Amino acid sequence: MVFPGYLAMTDYELQHCAALPCSVAWMACYFSAYGWGLSNIPNTLPKNSLILLTDQVPPQGHDPDMVAQQLSHAAKTLDARGIILDFQREYTPECLQIAQAIRKKLPCPVAITPTYAKDWDGPVFLPPIPPEHSVKKHLTPWENREIWLEADNQGSILTVDHAGCTKEVLTEPLEEPIFYDESLCCHYHITLHSDRAEFYLMRTDEDLCNLLRNAEASGVSLCVGLYQQFR
Repeated sequence: MVFPGYLAMTDYELQHCAALPCSVAWMACYFSAYGWGLSNIPNTLPKNSLILLTDQVPPQGHDPDMVAQQLSHAAKTLDARGIILDFQREYTPECLQIAQAIRKKLPCPVAITPTYAKDWDGPVFLPPIPPEHSVKKHLTPWENREIWLEADNQGSILTVDHAGCTKEVLTEPLEEPIFYDESLCCHYHITLHSDRAEFYLMRTDEDLCNLLRNAEASGVSLCVGLYQQFR
């Protein structure tokens, strides 16, 4: 990871890590299944860590003020760098109401995912840049915004045929011959068939570092990756 690169870690990973990364993101608080606030709030974290709140458990009548108070207390006590509202489910007014309460209460920056970022005056937390996209294409819709970026090096298979283009996740290493696209910061392989063309794209660790340097030059202020992927 380059520039301010945070590694998102579970409580188990933090407890069993022999040497903590320089920058840690707590993964993650979530809406309690048995109350009106949050569960899995961290008790200890290194100074300047990030704290993630997910909507993996969707809110159902949770108290926005209670949620905001809990996160505010954690952020102040642990001297957190910021909060990420990692809301990946479909948009709901309830999540927006909770997010607005958090933003008003928190003493540190609060980033949110694009679904809720239209009227948000804090950072926007963007998903990873897929290998078929350039930094510019990914970031252009968010010009003049502070951007926090999720980082991964997941590959893609793009299949082009008479019906259009479909995409799958690439999990196997690239086959020879392998080429490199500097604008995308990725390696690729092409397979041609009588009825389709298949493009296999994947970023190496070096490619990802180059991509993130380009992202930093384009205004991304920090990135977050999974500890289990980048450790």
